[in-house]
Amino acid sequence: MAMISLDKVGVARQQIDCAIRLLGASEPVAVHTLASAAFRILSDLAEKSEDNVTHKKFKGFIKPGMEKDFWQAFNEAWNYMKHADTDPEATLTFDEMKNDSLLFYACLYYNSLDKVTDHMIVLISWFTVRHPECIPNGLVRTLLPEGRDTLPQLDRSEELRQLKDLLLQHCPTFGV
Repeated sequence: MAMISLDKVGVARQQIDCAIRLLGASEPVAVHTLASAAFRILSDLAEKSEDNVTHKKFKGFIKPGMEKDFWQAFNEAWNYMKHADTDPEATLTFDEMKNDSLLFYACLYYNSLDKVTDHMIVLISWFTVRHPECIPNGLVRTLLPEGRDTLPQLDRSEELRQLKDLLLQHCPTFGV
């Protein structure tokens, strides 16, 4: 058995890149598990760094006094997916499109700690254009072709096919 040695950022990098590949393959539970684990590692590391701008901005989105409620809702699906001790008969309903945002924010956190990978660049670009409602005004227009304010609406399978095509074009290790 080959031994590997990774720091926490390296673990998060592998988790994010794998989750991005699986997002393109329509594997929402695996994507959520990997993206949540990576997000947690990166947010913990950012918390330890007093000058991490990304972490300060993310925490600034949370209404003061509502932190516990926010994190409980934010982690609901991930906690369900990793524990069965208190709710073995429970079922989960979750919106798989939340994975898009989770991966986007994980990539932003990663970028605040290390250089993003090709997979992360593709995901950030795809997310920014596919979900302009989540991005500050004006930024999306810089990414769209001249004369376009929006992209055509696509159903989920077409969005994921588009992501997969982008990964195939821009990530040499995708599909290997």
